[in-house]
Amino acid sequence: MHQKFEIRLATETDLPTIFSLVKSLADHVGLSHEITATEDDLGNHLFGDARYVDVLIGYVESSPVAMIIFYPGFSTFMGKPSLHIEDFYIRPEFRGCGLGTAIFKYLVKIADSRGCGKIEWYATEWNEGAIRFYQKMGACKLNERKLFRLSADAMRALMA
Repeated sequence: MHQKFEIRLATETDLPTIFSLVKSLADHVGLSHEITATEDDLGNHLFGDARYVDVLIGYVESSPVAMIIFYPGFSTFMGKPSLHIEDFYIRPEFRGCGLGTAIFKYLVKIADSRGCGKIEWYATEWNEGAIRFYQKMGACKLNERKLFRLSADAMRALMA
């Protein structure tokens, strides 16, 4: 069966859809207990005065089934802007139909239009299907980098 894809940048009216997809992603990776954000929290940073991130929503036959959340970065070594993907999610029943490739191509066009020198993201080691997909897109795994995190508690401790 041929499915029609639509991919577009999210608008404020998409906030409930985005929040629903974020909750679905958290359920999928077993991290629902870590969601502390509210729809309003997301809305402030996606569409409010504190706007910092963008979201692409992927539709199959006019149903929202995928999202990719990304934000700007900068490469000092390249002297160019970059994009960082925070979350990429496709509902499991819609994987393998080409939507992921279409979303990545759309994001690459955005990066190119913004003069970006690269797009980066993190993938969990256990998600072999995602890793294979990323490699198929031409991405390479950077083994020499490790993710570090300062939690809100650690940040408060440093400010004390």
